[in-house]
Amino acid sequence: MTKMYELKQHRTKKEDIRIIRTKRDLADSLLQLLETKSFDKISVKEICENALISKLTFYNNFKNKEELMTFVFERTTKSAFDNLKKNYLGDVNKSISYIDILISLVTLFYDEKSLFRKILKNDKEKSIYTSLYYFIKDMIPTLVAEEKSNVANEIPMEIISSYYAGALSGLFYSMAMEEFGVSIETMARYIYTLTTSKVFSMPSVIFDKKD
Repeated sequence: MTKMYELKQHRTKKEDIRIIRTKRDLADSLLQLLETKSFDKISVKEICENALISKLTFYNNFKNKEELMTFVFERTTKSAFDNLKKNYLGDVNKSISYIDILISLVTLFYDEKSLFRKILKNDKEKSIYTSLYYFIKDMIPTLVAEEKSNVANEIPMEIISSYYAGALSGLFYSMAMEEFGVSIETMARYIYTLTTSKVFSMPSVIFDKKD
């Protein structure tokens, strides 16, 4: 390995670390601001000033604050899933199931102590909805694969993803706004049933014309 190659690799690694830190600091800044302000009232300028990062650097990493919000969802979910995986390490008889993933997701948006529940509750204008929608939409193919559903063979994944992203985004907002009076595990089971069963299949006789 030449010294020039080693230097290039070193620079790339340093740049990668710098990018990671920049995105982390911008995400933390946005979360701090969301504790006291609604998303639509927060500007990119405020996010940058709070993070001590220039606007130029912001736009080198994110197109807008909506994309940053999506990154915040992705980062937090990855952390939750990493913790989930750690709980299964060393147990060869166990694997992470679809219901485990749902419980982790529901916890993020339904737990009384969750920052995301507070954020969505304060988001009266639903200005974060689009970021949440696309975040969930990107996750759906993984969830479908985890469930090993045959639905993906019958319906294009783009339609499946759009359908469930809309439904789950709306539900997560409802979970933040309303008191359903059920546990996190029960709510996850409800979502499991809604997304895996034929609960919406009505008997055809309902739609048949009466004589």
